[in-house]
Amino acid sequence: MRSRVVRDLLIAHALALVAALASCLQTGDPAPDAVSLDGWAEGGWGCDSETCQDDSWCNGREGCDPWGTCVPGPPVNCDDGDPVTRDRCDEAADECRHDQPCCDAESCQDNLWCNGRETCDGWCAPGRPVYCNDGDPVTRDWCDEAVDACSESCGCASLYCQDGLWCNGREEINSSDECEPGPEVNCNDGDPATVDWCDEAADMCRHDRSCSAADDCDDGDTCTQERCVGGRCLRCGHAAVADGLRCSSTRVCGGTCVAGICRGPVPADCDDGNSCTIDSCDRAAGKCAREPAADGLPCDDRDPRTTGERCSAGRCLGA
Repeated sequence: MRSRVVRDLLIAHALALVAALASCLQTGDPAPDAVSLDGWAEGGWGCDSETCQDDSWCNGREGCDPWGTCVPGPPVNCDDGDPVTRDRCDEAADECRHDQPCCDAESCQDNLWCNGRETCDGWCAPGRPVYCNDGDPVTRDWCDEAVDACSESCGCASLYCQDGLWCNGREEINSSDECEPGPEVNCNDGDPATVDWCDEAADMCRHDRSCSAADDCDDGDTCTQERCVGGRCLRCGHAAVADGLRCSSTRVCGGTCVAGICRGPVPADCDDGNSCTIDSCDRAAGKCAREPAADGLPCDDRDPRTTGERCSAGRCLGA
């Protein structure tokens, strides 16, 4: 008895499927992915690609198999191929994000006011978008990126077209009052030894040294810390160095660290104005070092009363 019921259900299912296909051939409509017994019993079809969606963007678009069952889709692949970035799928925004490594929040800013202030926890993260609502149902409230403020009316001319991004060039408005993109900034300096990129936060081009290790990035400044990330030197303020630590750099010898910068009155070449001494900066000691030049070298003691000056034990002596 039980086998007869199952047989009758299968026959009914097959007849329903044949009837559906015949109807599709006559009307030109696409055939359904599948027909389920439950759907046929209720007078309708089984699942389709729309009814299977779970409203999650990152796990991909769901589908429907030939038996009328929802199946998961392939997850979204956010890999951008750049070893410097941290790639992730943002479910809230339905998009991929490619976070840049950072030292502080300032280096993460994208110069866009309306999307909020970006933050840094080792990686740049988006801020909270500005919410513009004056509570008046008559006005149309929107965030005006051109003036960094909420507005109730449109801007004018080419200012209305600006998107607040420096690297993609200045947008313009054409004769039809339509915004057109500007030419992107070209940061190529023609030097194969540098990694050229456009720094949106600073509105300028960067030409970082290429590297394979952090030692390749040393700039000779003991108040700074360098990192090699993805073959590119990344400079960060040296948070471990307290203000007042003795330092030397390419600009200063025997200075002190102030907010990550070596400052002091003595220039790095340590030149004392005496041609009879060989001046240099002892970076390890953080002070100038001087050795006497070879005796007998001609020199000038700037005294008009003497002649024939020569170096002797680091001093300029004349007759």
